[in-house]
Amino acid sequence: LVVHLPRADHKWCFDFDASWRFGFIDTLLPVDATSFPPLHQMLQGTLWDALQLVDMRQIITQALRPSLARLVYPEARRAEDLTAQIKRLLGLLKTASFFDMLQSLILDIVAASPEGTDPNWQMQIAIAPQSLALAGTFQAALHSRLTTTVEKAL
Repeated sequence: LVVHLPRADHKWCFDFDASWRFGFIDTLLPVDATSFPPLHQMLQGTLWDALQLVDMRQIITQALRPSLARLVYPEARRAEDLTAQIKRLLGLLKTASFFDMLQSLILDIVAASPEGTDPNWQMQIAIAPQSLALAGTFQAALHSRLTTTVEKAL
């Protein structure tokens, strides 16, 4: 197997067995290009374990708007009110005590769910052609599941 990589200070992770006749490269990105762990780390353990390895601040920040969009308010809200709410929450996320509390709450919710403690959560993604097709790669599908899990917990 020959892989040409750009010259850079990135860390690359390849995992092959000498007995394999073929190797398949799902995605060729530097390990540090995303806030997610390398594929081989996500294939071990539960969904809760995988969430321990990610940059939760970045994922929560990305998941904030979709989570707020799903909320149903008892009265109509103006766009200015929603904008102010998002700004307040983004400001709170920069506060260590608020972020730590929110992260702990999300991890507790995931730990209490059957999906969060399933050691084979990756297999459910691998056998779902629609998830793989939408994500483009297996690694992207795993990343999407982690992000969706945080969105649901928010």
